Order: sequence, then C-alpha cells, then structure tokens
Amino acid sequence: MINAAVTPSILIDIKKNRIRIHKKTIHALGDPKYVLLLVNPKEATVGVLCSGRERNAHRIPQATMDSKQCYEIYSTTLMHALREVCPNLHDSDSYRMFGEILPEKGIAVFTMSNAVLIGDEKEDEL
Repeated sequence: MINAAVTPSILIDIKKNRIRIHKKTIHALGDPKYVLLLVNPKEATVGVLCSGRERNAHRIPQATMDSKQCYEIYSTTLMHALREVCPNLHDSDSYRMFGEILPEKGIAVFTMSNAVLIGDEKEDEL
C-alpha cells in the first residue's frame, strides 16, 4: 500500500554518479520489487516510479530492504541527463531532494530546483 503521508527523499551524488533512494521512500511506494527512474526535462523533475519487470527497471533486492541500507543506483547516463536539465548541479557535490508521493500514479516526484546541497561529512549519515 502506498503511503502519501511520508515525505520521500533521494540523494544525488554527481561525483560518484550515484542516486540513493532512501528506504522510507521505497516503503512509502509500497515496497515495489522494481522501480523506474524518470527525468522530466520540461518540469525539471525526477521520478521514482513503481514498476514491473520492464526493460529499464531496477530491481530492489530484498536484502537491501531487510538491511539498514538505502538502495543505490550508479549511472553516468542518468547524471548527464540530470546535469542537462539542471546545469547548476556541480560535478563534485551531493544533493538531497525531498518530494511528494502521487499514490494514484505510484510515483514519488522530486523537483530539481529544490535540491539541497549537502556536505561530504553528512553523506555517510543518510
């Protein structure tokens, strides 16, 4: 069951070409087995969409959900797409984004203009 009351969050780490989907976001989406990452260049948003076993979907291993870890995806292509949409993201920085759950669509949406710069020392605390 999708929980729209939770404030979802993700971390974008440009330097490491990594996007970290926090566990509370995955739980709020109803613990899907697969997610698709979507970038909307017109609205400058990133979406985490509940998915089936589709071509570009990322499988979320149960071991990740059973541990204290967040789910991490490494993608140079995704980082390039994000930088094209939001050129003020710097190569050596990490950003946290808070978004909203759209339960009727099974997606968490994050607005890139609301990205918050975080320091390297805080990254490990996520």
